[in-house]
This record gives sequence, C-alpha cells and structure tokens, in this order.
Amino acid sequence: MRGRRSALVDPNAANGMLEILYRILGNVGQFVSPEDRDLFYDVAVEPIPYGSYNAEACFPTPDPPFVLLDTGTVDFIGNITALYQQLRAQANGTSTSLLSEQQVIDYIWASALIYFDKANEWEARRDAIHAPKLMYSKISPSLRQQCMSLGVAHLLFLVLHEIAHVIADAHGGFSKVSGLDIPGMLGEQFEEGFADTLAFDLIIRFSTHLPHRENAVALLSGVDCALSSISLIQNTFPVHHDKENKIAFVAESFDHPLACVRRQNFRAYVNERMSVFIEHAKTTGAPGFLSETADFDDLFRPYGEAILNGRMPSDEFQAARNLARQVFG
Repeated sequence: MRGRRSALVDPNAANGMLEILYRILGNVGQFVSPEDRDLFYDVAVEPIPYGSYNAEACFPTPDPPFVLLDTGTVDFIGNITALYQQLRAQANGTSTSLLSEQQVIDYIWASALIYFDKANEWEARRDAIHAPKLMYSKISPSLRQQCMSLGVAHLLFLVLHEIAHVIADAHGGFSKVSGLDIPGMLGEQFEEGFADTLAFDLIIRFSTHLPHRENAVALLSGVDCALSSISLIQNTFPVHHDKENKIAFVAESFDHPLACVRRQNFRAYVNERMSVFIEHAKTTGAPGFLSETADFDDLFRPYGEAILNGRMPSDEFQAARNLARQVFG
C-alpha cells in the first residue's frame, strides 16, 4: 500500500488478501482449457496504489499482457465487507457495538466515493485514502475471517474476468470466439458479459472440487456479494449532479452490463451448473450455495433508500475526509 491507509486492519492485511488470491489463482488454472493454461499462468496481476475501484487487462505491446489491480479496490472491498458483517451482527443481536444509521450512511458514501473515483490524473485518485472507512480493526475479530473470505472471492472474480479478456484476445477477440460481431456500446456490453461467463465458469468448476461444501458456499456467496456490492452503489447513486454546470447525468457508464444484471446471470449460471448438487441439498437440508449472503439487499435497503431520499454524509465524515487530505496530501 506504500504507506497509504487501508480499509483493512493494517497495510499488511491487503498483502495477505492478495497472497491468498494468488494461491487460489494457481489452483483455478487447473480448470482452464489445456490450450490456454500456459497463457493463464503467464498473466501477471500487478497491484498499483492509485486509489480507485479498478481492475483492467493491459496489453503493452510488445510486452506480455497483464492485469492491473488498483489497491483502491481492496479499500472498497474492505469497507463494504466490514460494514456488511457488522450489519449482520447487529441484526442477529450478536454485536457488542452498534453503528448508528448516520455512520452506516457515511460508510456507504465512502464506498461510492472510491467506486466513482475515476479521475483522469492518477495522482488525483484519492478517495480510497481520504474517505473515512470502517476498518477491520473496528469490528469484532470474530467477523474478520468472513470479511476476508468475501473479499478474496470478490478479487478472484474481478481478476478472472480480466484474464478472460486476455484469453479472448489471444484467440482474435470476443467477436471471433463467439462468432458475433456486435458494434458500439452493445458490443462492449456483450464482451463484458462474455468475460463474466468465462469467469463464472472457472469459479464454478473450481468450487465443485473444493474439499468441503462450506468452502464452495463461501466462494459462490462471495461472488454474489461482490456483484451485490456494486449493485448497491449503482442503485444508490444513479445520478451525478454537476453543480458548476448545473446538469445531472447518469453516474455509471454503460460499457458494462449493470451489476444487477450480472448478478442475475451469475445466479442463473449457478442454478444451472450446480443443479445436481442443489437437488441433493434439498434432501439433506444443506444450505444453498448462495445462502451466505442472501440477506445483503435487505440489510442495506433502508440506508440506500435514505441516501436516495437526500441523506448526506455527516459533518464528522467531511471533517475526517478533509483531515486525511491534509495528512496524506
């Protein structure tokens, strides 16, 4: 993290999450087709501390392609998973500390600031540092392992999605792989959906070979949580107001399908590919593969609606953000 504050317990925690990700990628590679396996293992994942929510396949000719992973992504994930687990504990009556409604709203705003921080100048991307976040150190130690599990699944999905772009490019692009040449923004959305499908396929193949069912539940629920997190931000902050120019415009770009659509596609894919296991679970009473995060929408809905109805960050949030600007530059 190069000395910058993380939403995790400390900067080393981010490295720990990435180390787990790298180990899992090594295992996932076994389920890539033999003709693409060497390419999969050759794709480096390069963390960079620019401070926004971003993962991107890069093709620096003549050098080999790699996946850029902004550490602001880890800040986004750390904040949202800590908040989610804290809200679950409060709802279940197992939390020794309680967040107020305004605190929850502040932390959702923090995730939004990171998610939408797309400044053209790298050094201008600062909200992963400046926005006050719910640190792992501020929640019960009993909640942190589940946060890490959800966070790794989130990162795994993002990286596999980008590696899918690299593999498709090696085969002449998505239009050649799919046999469809769709122009414009609709074509971009199709390519992103295609990359999602390749990532979903690898994740589900990997999950069926995990030693315990609860491992598969944690992984698949984690991917569902990742898409739910993005959907929460997109739905809660659909419009950006430019006060200077007195205009409003859609906050989310349309080069990707909306996260709610991507999540629905993932759920349908899980139900289709895991149907045999799902039917067996019905006879044994085992939990569903997406059961670990089934309460996400219900827990966050009241706060998202409050923000849509005009709730803003607190004065304390703004003061902490300004102080971080002064300290971290």
